Amino acid sequence: MRANGASNDPAIVRDTILAQSPIPTLSRPRPRTRKTESATILTSSAFKRQLESGQ
Repeated sequence: MRANGASNDPAIVRDTILAQSPIPTLSRPRPRTRKTESATILTSSAFKRQLESGQ
């Protein structure tokens, strides 16, 4: 224990923080707002397209 009575124990510190500010939870899952896109489009580059068209 420190001179002022505070503890360095991580479990006590974590419990104290969680008691004062709990982790927020969602009451229901959030709906998806966008459609997913293909990874090939997202990771495409001019060099990659040139290689794929040459083969």
